[in-house]
Amino acid sequence: MSDPLPLTIVPLGSVGGTSEAVDVGDTRHGLLSLRLRVETVDDSNLGVIIETSNDGVSWVWLQELIATEPGEQLVQLEDARRYVRATWSDSVASWLLDGTAHSTYCSTKDIKTFSVAPGAWEELPPESLVAATLAATDEADSYLSATKTLPLLSWGSALRMHCANLAAAVAFRARGVQPDGPDDLVFQGRKDAIAWLTMIAKGTISPPDIIDSTPEEEEGGVYVYSDAPRGW
Repeated sequence: MSDPLPLTIVPLGSVGGTSEAVDVGDTRHGLLSLRLRVETVDDSNLGVIIETSNDGVSWVWLQELIATEPGEQLVQLEDARRYVRATWSDSVASWLLDGTAHSTYCSTKDIKTFSVAPGAWEELPPESLVAATLAATDEADSYLSATKTLPLLSWGSALRMHCANLAAAVAFRARGVQPDGPDDLVFQGRKDAIAWLTMIAKGTISPPDIIDSTPEEEEGGVYVYSDAPRGW
């Protein structure tokens, strides 16, 4: 699974211009699916800036949402770090910001790097690419769970590449494909990914950079739990 983590960044009725920092646990949760729900807004409009941070001190801009009338805005953001917060303009409004943080084995940038030729990249809507990374992560887990204790704590470029290949095939199927023509390489990448994941599921290979949630046992029966960050 994509290890979904529910988030409430700004509860309904919050006052002030900056929310509390929300800890998403670790940097495995790099994808945010957020909802800005505005019930009332005044003539000055509402501007909400979403920020992220590794340490809760130094913040990086992710996205700005502007609301001019009541309603909902949905946004999907990649590259979130451990902490997330929102700052907002001085506006008389009733609203909330919530959503879900996901852990995916690849990002949309990985699809571009590993799986899709530059000319075809522009044909794929960003929202379909994000959905494809979630679907690819879940598909990969169906193989990894045979020999790994989920969720994974860390992984390397091999899993990123193969997950990106799975995601590319998902995205291409959604837009319409020519599997025996120019899209053949994309679907060959999917076959390669399934073959690699099948070897892990059967125990034929065990990539050393994939760290799962199995506790490590030391002498004397003392268990040490690993909390290795993944990073992006």
